[in-house]
Amino acid sequence: MVTGHQSAYKDVCDRRADRRCVGGTAGTAAELDTPYEMLYVWVKALVGLLLTINFAAPLYAVAVNRTLWEEPMAVLAANLSFSCMCLGVTFVLIGAYDIAQLQVKGLCQSLQYCGFGFGVAFKLAETCMAVDQFVAVFYPLQHYSLMSRARRWLFVATWLAWAVQPAFGLVAVLLELPTPADTTLGRDKASVAFPECRWESNIADAYAIFVETQFLVFSLLTAALYMYTGAVGYRMNARIRRQMAHLGHQNIGGRDRKFVDNFNSFKRIVWVFLTTMLLDVISPVVRLIGRWHPMPQFSGFLHQLRALCFICEGWLYGLLNAKLREAYKKTLCCRPPWELTEVNGTWPKTVPPVLVAPVLLLALATLVSLVPVAAFTGRRRLRGRCMFQLLANLAVCEHLTLALTLPVVALRHQVPRLPVAGCSALLAARSGLLLAESTALLCITAERHLAVIHGLRYFSLLTEPRRRLLLAAPWLAAAAGAAVSATGTSSHVSRLASRPACLYLRAVPAWLRLAEALFTIAIYQVIVALHVIIRRVAVRHSRQIARQRLSVGLSAEGPERMASYWGVFKAIGLNIAVTVPLCVLFTLESVGLHVPRRLIETFGGLSLLRSMLNGWIFGLWNEELRREYGWHCRSVEPSTADQRDEEMAERGRVNPSLLDTFTQTIERSVRNVVIA
Repeated sequence: MVTGHQSAYKDVCDRRADRRCVGGTAGTAAELDTPYEMLYVWVKALVGLLLTINFAAPLYAVAVNRTLWEEPMAVLAANLSFSCMCLGVTFVLIGAYDIAQLQVKGLCQSLQYCGFGFGVAFKLAETCMAVDQFVAVFYPLQHYSLMSRARRWLFVATWLAWAVQPAFGLVAVLLELPTPADTTLGRDKASVAFPECRWESNIADAYAIFVETQFLVFSLLTAALYMYTGAVGYRMNARIRRQMAHLGHQNIGGRDRKFVDNFNSFKRIVWVFLTTMLLDVISPVVRLIGRWHPMPQFSGFLHQLRALCFICEGWLYGLLNAKLREAYKKTLCCRPPWELTEVNGTWPKTVPPVLVAPVLLLALATLVSLVPVAAFTGRRRLRGRCMFQLLANLAVCEHLTLALTLPVVALRHQVPRLPVAGCSALLAARSGLLLAESTALLCITAERHLAVIHGLRYFSLLTEPRRRLLLAAPWLAAAAGAAVSATGTSSHVSRLASRPACLYLRAVPAWLRLAEALFTIAIYQVIVALHVIIRRVAVRHSRQIARQRLSVGLSAEGPERMASYWGVFKAIGLNIAVTVPLCVLFTLESVGLHVPRRLIETFGGLSLLRSMLNGWIFGLWNEELRREYGWHCRSVEPSTADQRDEEMAERGRVNPSLLDTFTQTIERSVRNVVIA
């Protein structure tokens, strides 16, 4: 007899892997075939990334302000932030596991048990915060002394609860306890029904009940503390306010005034937390019902919705405290002075901390720039073509530029100053990579020029040594530029009376900035000249192909052709519009003219944005790369190029003339080598 639980899991298995579950036997793990499954995988990774970035900021704000280490509320807020940041990192790793479609059972189980452990730690950290609010409302004058003694034990309890979860998981793995999917489908079919790294097929059935019980108990305990504190506090607050109205504010004792202040702070957040507690109670109930009526995707999305609510909770706990509010403002919103110098051989004792927001944005940009690199290099059929090799070269240069800009921004106001060698190496490597970007763009333009001007002779002219030269040219330019920049920067900084901030406009000499700007402008002039020639020839080829197709009864497809050619010029125009004005500003500043630093910073930020999006822009205007950016989502519609091939095959009954054969040859060569 088949139960509702087994029938539902069988339906999941049939929907996901009908070609691998034929006859009731399981094969290898199924791939993620539907957009819904891929969407859920990306949601996991994105939510984890948001949690990591969001909770890194308040954690850093507490870490760099030593005065907050004696504040119980600040320590508990940091504990909450750290547990949720670790949970976000686990989400990202699980999402990356599913995106890469790995099949390493032990790694997935470790991530699942550690992730559940961080979830339990977060729930217990919330309970600790509820205890803090309870003490603040009921014992306002003893709040600081009581929580100062209790905070270490609350901290130990939080991470002891985390340690229990991987320990339970290790025992479950050693004993080979069955998972929920194993119990209903059997061990051979569990991986087919759940190919992702999901808890249904990777944690023990007994542990699933255990962890859900922990979530439910901690959630109910936290909600009970909040409701009891709110109910009793509301009555006490009403009584005190009646006394204040009758006797006057000055005649109320300090304990009552402190209570009113604490309760007013409590009221600002209690409704938010009661809403999240409701989700905390609903989620375990849904997962328990899922043992008889599985709803994996609904349960998963409910779980991600609850995780998104974590974002507001950590900040609200911190913003509740005046000292934490001031620390957040100083750490995240302040702007350090443009330059700090030594005074009598010593540095100032109080220096603004490293700005978190620019560093986090640069870290996010560095991660985003990895996607084009993976798209260019992820398929063998693309890696073997020179155009995509050059695009991958450009994407790698831009990714490394962003990766090097991250420490430059983070350490530019470091006190004491970076050593001369360290600052020179960072700035020189970044200058070399910026030069490599321009050179890589020139190599792409040269390859496009060769493809369009000498379309039929493309493969005979682009020999293997020339292809290798095009690939090596950006890195040779980067090495040469970095060597010159390091020499000039180190000699300039060593001659100064005091070491300046590690900034491009302070540490790099004017003559070197002028040379780099002029050389970059010269490269872009060559790029513009080559693309003007490419455009003229490409438009002429497009018109010839359109006329020849019309003469044999085929559609001209003129607008699509023109759009494909214009895509290249849009990408080149974007690079010119951002890079050339920045080089002009550096040139004017180097010769002694006054240029507002805000203007230079604005174009510098636009240049970093261009480095982040350049690979996307070149790739998304190409049909093959658009399919690669879909991350193997099988529901993508056939490309226009594929539809044209099918149309040509269906019309093969037309007697091919010499002109028709020549037309098809030109069209095929242009289509294969020109960026769509």
